[in-house]
Amino acid sequence: MGLYTNSGMDFYRFFLPQHNPRLLSVAPRQIELVELEQISTELLKAVGRLKTRSTRSSDNQAKIDYLTTALTALTNVVEALGRCCDDTPADTDEQLLDIVRERSSYPGWEQWTALVLEQFANSPAFESLRQSRLDRPLVKRAA
Repeated sequence: MGLYTNSGMDFYRFFLPQHNPRLLSVAPRQIELVELEQISTELLKAVGRLKTRSTRSSDNQAKIDYLTTALTALTNVVEALGRCCDDTPADTDEQLLDIVRERSSYPGWEQWTALVLEQFANSPAFESLRQSRLDRPLVKRAA
């Protein structure tokens, strides 16, 4: 789908169930897996830059060895998440609308929300679904 995460992503709110109880009852969506892969890739790059900086300074060899081990592990994480993304079916319009509704209520997600909605601007089915679902609450409450 080619969507990029918000640079100020609230990792806790959108990926950790103890901060978002909805995650306990909803299967992972493909877009969330893609975002985790992107986050992992950024962490891999950051650790790589840290190792480069460490080799240029008087840091001890043990630290460089630890960073090398971390880079190997992170490479495996990025590759595994990539395979997981490839094996996960694309999100339905309804799933995308749910995530748009969830995130659009938080500051800093306006651009991301606009990008998702723009990609579906010419889809009559999506527009109909959007109109019927945007006003519904995200969490179903027990009666």
